Amino acid sequence: MGSFMLLILAILGFLLYFLPCIISGNRNATNGGAVFMVNLLFGWTLIGWLVAMIMAITAQTEVSAEIERETLRQLRAKANK
Repeated sequence: MGSFMLLILAILGFLLYFLPCIISGNRNATNGGAVFMVNLLFGWTLIGWLVAMIMAITAQTEVSAEIERETLRQLRAKANK
């Protein structure tokens, strides 16, 4: 039973460690690669993990980025008329 609990704890630790990447992926964040690299390289420090988590939570999503690009296109088109 001890080895089973150790396996469960290892899986939970792995999921907790990469929680910023999971959040970034679920949100379709535009900086998903950067979140992964910060988490992978510096996540073992508490500060690196917190930075990755903040990046994942505050990142612009793909949908909002597309809306922003379309709005800018429309504003430029009106300005050029």
